[in-house]
Amino acid sequence: MDFNDYAARHNMFDKAIEQVRTKKNPPALSKLRLEEFTEGQATQVTYVGSYSNEGSTIQKLYEFIKKGGGKLHGAARKHH
Repeated sequence: MDFNDYAARHNMFDKAIEQVRTKKNPPALSKLRLEEFTEGQATQVTYVGSYSNEGSTIQKLYEFIKKGGGKLHGAARKHH
């Protein structure tokens, strides 16, 4: 599947909704929607551990961005 193809992404979403509807049909299923954002380049990390200890991981992420020539923009500081 070409994930750069808008129709393919939406088709995959629709199929997933149907699978969930068939298996469990949760009450709020009809409220789900696929939203697409064009925000430019992004960096992310999966952190496993306590919230109180994640600061050093976030700092390493910021350093990685800066080392790669990237910049932190307003909302970039909201990492959740």
